Amino acid sequence: MSTAHVCGCHIHLGVPDSDTGVEVINHVRPWLPAVSANSLFAEGADTGYASWRYLAISRRPSGDPPPYAESAGQYEQLVEEMARSGAIMDPGNLRWDMRLSPRHPTVVIRVCDVAATEREAAPLAVLAQGLAAAAFARIGDGVDAPRVPQEVLRADLWRAARDGLDGTSVDPVDRWCSRGCWTRCGRTWTAGRMSSPSKPCRRWWRPVAGVPAAGGLRAAWRRRGGRAAHRFRDLPGGGAGRPSLASVIVLLRTFQPLSRVTGDLVGDWDRVPAGLVAPYRAMVAAMERAGVGTGGRPPVWAWHGELRLIDAMLLFDAEHELSRGFATVEFDAPAGLVVESDYGRWNDFLAASLEGRECAWELGPAAREPVQVCLPYVRASWVRDVRPLPTGGWDRLDPAAAV
Repeated sequence: MSTAHVCGCHIHLGVPDSDTGVEVINHVRPWLPAVSANSLFAEGADTGYASWRYLAISRRPSGDPPPYAESAGQYEQLVEEMARSGAIMDPGNLRWDMRLSPRHPTVVIRVCDVAATEREAAPLAVLAQGLAAAAFARIGDGVDAPRVPQEVLRADLWRAARDGLDGTSVDPVDRWCSRGCWTRCGRTWTAGRMSSPSKPCRRWWRPVAGVPAAGGLRAAWRRRGGRAAHRFRDLPGGGAGRPSLASVIVLLRTFQPLSRVTGDLVGDWDRVPAGLVAPYRAMVAAMERAGVGTGGRPPVWAWHGELRLIDAMLLFDAEHELSRGFATVEFDAPAGLVVESDYGRWNDFLAASLEGRECAWELGPAAREPVQVCLPYVRASWVRDVRPLPTGGWDRLDPAAAV
């Protein structure tokens, strides 16, 4: 049964005893669809779902959201009855999306898909900690957990598995629909009760509470890249929706307006200032001579090496461009599509062109990092991360900070 081969991310949350653990589960269970969806592809095909793993897990006898339990005693009775029926072998074999750990003094959120990067995985743990902190606060205040029916919660989880952050789902308290409401509701709920996360988590708290668009942008890139390709064999390098691991892969970064972070990136002459058209055409011609055609379009600029805030502030006007919303887009690209050149010599060529002076320019090795590169396009499915840049407060920011 090949579809049973799935990998999940389990998050453990400490609880003082089983009764408290069951209460925490009762409060958190309606919010489980907020946590993650990151398994669009299976066996070389686009499944059409944001989390195909969840569909695979749901086929198992206990692959469900946890039921509402009145006490630890009732919870244990449910588990024992499932074991007697043969649906599970023992408590450790229970596949509920959230459960008491049979080995540790914790409750375990098991609904998460494995994240693509550390930057995505760590905020999931912070969000889970926030949900638990909010649950503890409500338990302490004597607030009853919402009794969302099991059938309704299962339907909500299916909807979240199908659409991810790009779709709509139902608020677990008010029961109204809104696009991407799981992320917004989960963030609002945790931020209200967890204004001071534990010190080890503060590094990761800002992506959850302070940059609300980041997770949704990342999901949108991954989803739209898969839809645009339809079949992985159509993508350069073939394989599983990214450049083939059999080829050389290059890690690159580019600055792009948030308005363009919606799918494949390609150049557009309408976006090139009139004074730069001639040097851009010179770059296109040099790329053609290097064996990398752009189809007549201007190239997409990117860089090897780490980018810092000062790089963005030098490239774009902070007040009139960066304030409108830009992001660092980190992606993998096939080395065969990457054309390197020296950024300093390129800027000398641009200055000469704008001043009407003659200046010879050809591709050549870069003298320093970050190394300038040009590509004919960037596939959405290559993208590893999208990190929104600050939109203001430049005098209070460290220009040397990595972005």
